[in-house]
Amino acid sequence: MNPQELAAIRELLDSLPADFQVMEQGVSQAVLEEYYSFGKDLKGMDRADILAQQADWQNLALGDLKQLLVVLAAEGDVKSFRQLEAILEAKKEELGKFGAVTMMYARMKLESMFTDTPSGFILSGLGGKGNKLRYYFVLTSLEEITDARARFIEGEILEVCRNRDSEMEDFERATHYVLVRILVSVEEAIGEVIEDISEACPFLEKEFICTNVEKPTHEFISRWINDELDEEIEEVDI
Repeated sequence: MNPQELAAIRELLDSLPADFQVMEQGVSQAVLEEYYSFGKDLKGMDRADILAQQADWQNLALGDLKQLLVVLAAEGDVKSFRQLEAILEAKKEELGKFGAVTMMYARMKLESMFTDTPSGFILSGLGGKGNKLRYYFVLTSLEEITDARARFIEGEILEVCRNRDSEMEDFERATHYVLVRILVSVEEAIGEVIEDISEACPFLEKEFICTNVEKPTHEFISRWINDELDEEIEEVDI
């Protein structure tokens, strides 16, 4: 690759948001497996024939279009990246999170041109924002969580977030537990963040639920509190 091509790639990368490495959209394992399956299917196929379909991409079946996107992401040049962007913008609804994953792989391919250090990206079922990943966690209390105690807990969470490069997005209170949606910096350990909150609220129990996959339901939380989950989850004692 000549210096002009490398300069064009660097200009493209510099124009992308700095928070591109944390996927804001949540991505399920099924979407990742679908992406990898297309990659495996490409082995032994003529990539030139697939790339030739760019001229008529608007009329491709969804499966063929996804195959084209995977090839474009692997090309590692500005032209292919821009074509990928154009297709994803036009087919945003149809391609959904598969398209988001494809864009991340395309950027990772471009970044590999400039460094010997492996590059990558961070994703989870709940996604993230900027340099932060999204989690839900649950803390319980043997005593009723009154309005006053709920306000106290919420205030302590906000204080911990200020000290831990984190951000509380949502706070829900039930009679004996609180459910919190939080964004935590990739530089911070979520367990330590929750421990800080628990220590600041001595009436809360030390065991907790924490997930970055999906929002826990009231039924799931109630079963956990009543020790009815058996081995469905692992409890963490901080």
